[in-house]
Amino acid sequence: MGSEIYHGTLEGYWEQGWEGRIEYSLFVEGMGHPLFIQSGHRLTIFNDDGSVLWAGTLRFVQRKQSENHTMSTGVWADTKQADVPYAQWIEWFWRKPPLKATLEIEDDMTEIPQDHPNINKNIHPPLLMLIHLAIAYVAKWAIPIPLALPGAIRNLGFALVVAGFVLGAAAFVEFYKAHTTLNPHGSVRKLVTSGVYRFSRNPIYLGFVLMLVGFPLFSGTVWGVILVPVLIINMNNLVIQHEEAYLQKKFGDEYARYQSRARRWI
Repeated sequence: MGSEIYHGTLEGYWEQGWEGRIEYSLFVEGMGHPLFIQSGHRLTIFNDDGSVLWAGTLRFVQRKQSENHTMSTGVWADTKQADVPYAQWIEWFWRKPPLKATLEIEDDMTEIPQDHPNINKNIHPPLLMLIHLAIAYVAKWAIPIPLALPGAIRNLGFALVVAGFVLGAAAFVEFYKAHTTLNPHGSVRKLVTSGVYRFSRNPIYLGFVLMLVGFPLFSGTVWGVILVPVLIINMNNLVIQHEEAYLQKKFGDEYARYQSRARRWI
């Protein structure tokens, strides 16, 4: 069994918004993304003079509510290293200039548990929406509904399409700031609860619903409206319930608190 060794500097990534938690990571020059450190990795932290400040195998434990740091910033973290005081641990990742460190990761994929939602690999949410949209246009041709839509309704359809795209773009921005993945089949690094996610747990899928309504309305048919319940049911059963089970398992009480604040759709 081999291992990979990375040399870089310690960084604490702060999730914007009132949730405000820190994700511990290593910044490696030339790597296009932060390297988030996890329990089981071996970390060596160096003083400015090159001597070892701390070294050991990472074992993250829950921070006690009574533990606080002494920095002027208001950020906080859920976890810390088991044998290091919380205030000291978080200060190492927030220091400027940053501390140099070495991270060793064992190359043993057989011991790494599944870290992604249990969604069928053939199910892709954008494709799911496009299938329903295609059905709406086929139905418009095969089963025409004799209902003349005025120009105002068609304009509303266009506005809903634009709103759908805006929701998707706003969600992308929040994922980009959190340095985590939008891929529903991927591994989530951080729970995103800021921006549009304060109002809906699934703004991207809500945007898909708006597009399913908007495109057909703009084309002069209400078949998109008729198919909305079908899309919502399929999205709930094929995608969302698997994502929620994964997030609940990975983030526990933090995700439960978020569920109590934000609705699944709106």
